[in-house]
Amino acid sequence: MHRQGEVQGRPLLTAAVCAFVLLVASSCTGEAHSSSPPSPDVRGWTELSPPPVQAPVLRAGQAAVWTGRQVLLWGGSTPSPAGCVMTVTADGAAWSPAGGADGKEAWTAMATAPLAARGDARLLWTGTQAVLVGGRDPKADCQARPAGLLDAAVFTPGTGVDGAGNWQGLPALPWPTGASVVASTWAVPGLSDSAAARQAVDSRAGQVLVWSPSTGAWSLRLGDESWTPLPPAPLPAGAGQPAAGSSSVYSSVSSAWTGREWLLLGTTSGADRSVEVGLAYNPTTSSWRQLDPGPTRTGGTGVVWAGDRLLAFDLDHGVSSYDVDTDRWTAGAPDPLQAGGFGVRDAPALAWTGRELLVWGGSRSSRDGGMCTDGNGVDDSAFDYGGACNPATGPLGAAYDPASDTWRTISDGPWQRRAGSAAVWTGEALLLAGGEDLEERRSGGVPRPPDHAEHAVATFTPR
Repeated sequence: MHRQGEVQGRPLLTAAVCAFVLLVASSCTGEAHSSSPPSPDVRGWTELSPPPVQAPVLRAGQAAVWTGRQVLLWGGSTPSPAGCVMTVTADGAAWSPAGGADGKEAWTAMATAPLAARGDARLLWTGTQAVLVGGRDPKADCQARPAGLLDAAVFTPGTGVDGAGNWQGLPALPWPTGASVVASTWAVPGLSDSAAARQAVDSRAGQVLVWSPSTGAWSLRLGDESWTPLPPAPLPAGAGQPAAGSSSVYSSVSSAWTGREWLLLGTTSGADRSVEVGLAYNPTTSSWRQLDPGPTRTGGTGVVWAGDRLLAFDLDHGVSSYDVDTDRWTAGAPDPLQAGGFGVRDAPALAWTGRELLVWGGSRSSRDGGMCTDGNGVDDSAFDYGGACNPATGPLGAAYDPASDTWRTISDGPWQRRAGSAAVWTGEALLLAGGEDLEERRSGGVPRPPDHAEHAVATFTPR
């Protein structure tokens, strides 16, 4: 359903502390253990009204990008009561911080896209348009069939709060059916990966770059009739092939555009072993060079370009900075989000503010495959959320300042831990959208439909 209009945001109210609950907790002997997570700390957060999209509103794997004026959100998926089967979506909405008639924030439904429903697609801002490329059909993953989607389109935002914008189809990637886009970027030589820096840039000045370990890297300039293959990257033979006994290719590769090079870091499966990925592509010289993948070689690591360095973070190894010129990694100060006995399952949401790296959410798994820990050393299956650990204590978010190599905790936000949330920095605030609510998957049971779909989007303004 295609709808237009505007919906206003509403500020969060801090929940009052119940004295009775405190008295009960203080008298607890440890024999009775509550499985209810505490109420999140919401200082600094503003919960927004739900976007004007079809249900389900609470979605994981949404494509998101900041245009300099709006945040665009599109697609995504959510678990259904049947378990593995997913509800997959193909609509989106644009949020304007001050786009309403009264100067307040407002939502506008985006025009219908000429694309199939999907999750984990990419939206790349060119300066005037948003390119949507890649994505996967989660239903295919559950049905043992190829999941990658190869069609693409470009979106031109509308004007005014009632402008739905328009879509135009782009050439589909000439890859084998089911192949997946693992990494992508919009590359303009000399211009860093910042939406604010691209506002006056003509879309024809750059190109879309995409990569898959099984098909290599390809490029597309808007207006071209077909994709162009790039020179082969220096990866070992067998990279991008399914491991023995598997029918699919596993890849955990993050990428970032520096203004000069496209960095690809992580790991992918190979025919007989896991293959580390550490690559830099220079579109000006059309050449590759190899990099040290550093902490990203374990997978599950997110990266952001911080203007003069790359920052990598995961819930297992913490933060590291990478100097592109010296090919050197440096471990940062310990963060307040680590929890002993857990391993990474899904990377947290990351955003670079221009001064700090904001980190929020993500899920963990117990290292030994046993019960999860509640954060105080208590093993309790109540904290096992469908195989993902959701400690009920400890912060959900933190901010890292690379200049001083220091961390500070930030308030949790309006929800308990989620995985697969979209995070976008608007220049003034972090917009956090959707994700898979791990409370809906308690004790490894069948996922239930979200019972609070209105709790889908919020903004956090750092102090």
